[in-house]
Amino acid sequence: MTFPEPFEPAPSSLVLAKTANLAITKQSQGRTSPQTAETTQQFLRLHLLPETLLALPVKQITEVLKVALTEIVPIPRMPEYVMGVHNWRGEVLWIIDLGCLLGLQPLFQQPVSQLIRTTVVIHSQGKTLGVSVQQVEGMEWWDSNLIQPSSRVTSTPKLQQFLQGYLLKPSGEMLAVLDGNLIMAGLPKPEV
Repeated sequence: MTFPEPFEPAPSSLVLAKTANLAITKQSQGRTSPQTAETTQQFLRLHLLPETLLALPVKQITEVLKVALTEIVPIPRMPEYVMGVHNWRGEVLWIIDLGCLLGLQPLFQQPVSQLIRTTVVIHSQGKTLGVSVQQVEGMEWWDSNLIQPSSRVTSTPKLQQFLQGYLLKPSGEMLAVLDGNLIMAGLPKPEV
C-alpha cells in the first residue's frame, strides 16, 4: 500500500481560515490567553460520528477550509480513507477522511452526506495534509499537563495509535487529543 508524500505547505504568510464560528490566524496561534502558564496550549475542537469529540493542537494546524466534494479528485488504488486531492492555492493537497482513518464512521456510511466538508490542514516536518471532519466546534485553551495518557482510555485500535492522550473536563466531557505528527507519520510511505 502506498501513499504519496504530502506536499510542501504554501507560503506561511497566508494562514486564514473561517468556518461558521471559527477563525484561525497565525497571530492567534502565537497569542497567549490572559491566564497563560507555560504549559497552556490552544486546541481546536473537532466532532466526528459516532459522537466522538477530538482535539488537535492549534500549533499543528495551518488552516481550516470548506471543501466541496466535487472539488476533491479521487485517486485510484488508494486506501479507503484517502478521499483524493484538492487544488489548495495552486498546490496539491491530499485529503483524508479522518473518521475512516481512526476506525470511526466513514464519510460514505453517514446517513446524510455533506456536500461541503470541513477540512483541517495539518502540518508536520514541512509537509501538509487535509483531514476531513464532521464539524469544527471552536478553540479552547488547556493546561497540557491535564492531558492523561491514552492508555487509560478505551478507543478503537486505529484511534489509539494517533492519540496524544485525553482530557477529562470537570463537566465530565472527555476529548481525545490527537497528535498531528502521529497522523502524518502513520500514513503509508511512497514506494521507492
